[in-house]
Amino acid sequence: MESTTLAILLILPVVLIMLRQGYILSRRKKTNALMPPEASGGFPIVGHLCYLTKKPLHRKLMQLAQSYGNMFCLRLGNRYVVVVSSASIAEKCLQMQDLSNRPRLPSGRIIAFEWSTMGTVNYGEHMIFLRRVAKDHLLSTQQMRELSWMMARELRSFLVGLFRHGGGVDKRVELKSRLFELLMNLLMAMMCGKKNSGADGDEEARWFRVMVQETMALSGLSNTWDFMPAPLRWMDIGGLGRRLQKLCASRTAFLQRLIDEQRASMDSDTQSPSTMISAMLSKQQRDPERYNDNVIRSLLVSLLEAGTSTTADTIEWAMSLLLNHDDAMRRVVAEIQACVSSQTLLTASDLARLPSSTVLSRRRCDYIHQHRSSFLMKPPRIARWETMLSPVAP
Repeated sequence: MESTTLAILLILPVVLIMLRQGYILSRRKKTNALMPPEASGGFPIVGHLCYLTKKPLHRKLMQLAQSYGNMFCLRLGNRYVVVVSSASIAEKCLQMQDLSNRPRLPSGRIIAFEWSTMGTVNYGEHMIFLRRVAKDHLLSTQQMRELSWMMARELRSFLVGLFRHGGGVDKRVELKSRLFELLMNLLMAMMCGKKNSGADGDEEARWFRVMVQETMALSGLSNTWDFMPAPLRWMDIGGLGRRLQKLCASRTAFLQRLIDEQRASMDSDTQSPSTMISAMLSKQQRDPERYNDNVIRSLLVSLLEAGTSTTADTIEWAMSLLLNHDDAMRRVVAEIQACVSSQTLLTASDLARLPSSTVLSRRRCDYIHQHRSSFLMKPPRIARWETMLSPVAP
């Protein structure tokens, strides 16, 4: 009797697993006719996760698009991902289907404060609230005007560094890393009034740079840990899970320390400069529940994600376009020299007197927007409810 019971207990899980797999295969056969073509080369369990390890990722996706068309599928672990490489098809998908949600990847629970940042939160009241706060308070015209002196200070420091690097002679400059450093300096100054690097940089500012770089490295589609089956994530092969937990703990403590310092500075009698954190703390005094510290930390992380690498890439490509079009570069330089004295620096108030530069900037932005698929990828999206995306002929 005991042996029979033991045999049943051993066989029952196998039978249940086989029934589940049979159900999944039957559903897959019914939907295969409607699904975009799936790329070959997938492995059992992990699927096409090996593609995420090939750098740069967008070039591998471009090669697959040339073979399978403008819309195809990848199986990342137990998730099916639809890749769209055509701007017109992507526009139709976004217009015809409600793809306003973000996929709830496991890493988002750890480093995005339970998917509460602007890049991970689902569409709803909280997302609308975060966007309104960012637009009306953190990035408002008045707030930018109050922080303009900090931006001018960091830009002058950036230009001085470029001049010293050149030594007064023509010299090649690696621009991307310097732009990334500039943007981190600007964010650190505008968030809490501290300097990120240089002779007067402190330990907190240096950790800020490490935090931003680690966040960029562990977020996004390149993180294969998100798509591994739960047992493999629990085993933490490669140590990505431990890195995520360590980053979350240290980043939360770092941001909370900045918030507490700004709060103490506001409570004291000392006159402190206006910063983004102090602006949020002023709102917190009026509505403590809605503008709690978790919301402030989520907004700060959103600023870090949106204001560093993507902005540096856009500026780098805009400069590349100018360098590759000598006539446009000469026209911009001549206009700036005619409107601004050689003894002063160009400021935001001078842009109204530079019509050609404004038009060229808009054209560069349009060009980058039209060709961004060649170097930038849109963040992943997921439907709010069950939907169907069918292949569209190129």
